[in-house]
Amino acid sequence: MRKSILNLTGITLLSKEQMKTVEGAGTCAYYIPKCTAPGDHGPWCNDGGSSVERAVSKEVAMATAAAHGGNWCCSSCGSASWY
Repeated sequence: MRKSILNLTGITLLSKEQMKTVEGAGTCAYYIPKCTAPGDHGPWCNDGGSSVERAVSKEVAMATAAAHGGNWCCSSCGSASWY
């Protein structure tokens, strides 16, 4: 498999040190019960509805929920009724 990957154009392998610094997508989410203005949190909020955003960092989830009166979760998302 490694040889087939290396045969792809523009593909290079990461060193072990580079792999240690790779960060994946966020594992947290936030919920905004009611969008406050057209365009808030993406186009799905233009109707004044609610918004759930997944795969964000803990910092983004906490800050957004606090700023807009919403909820956030990371490890407890599986039990969150709004998720």
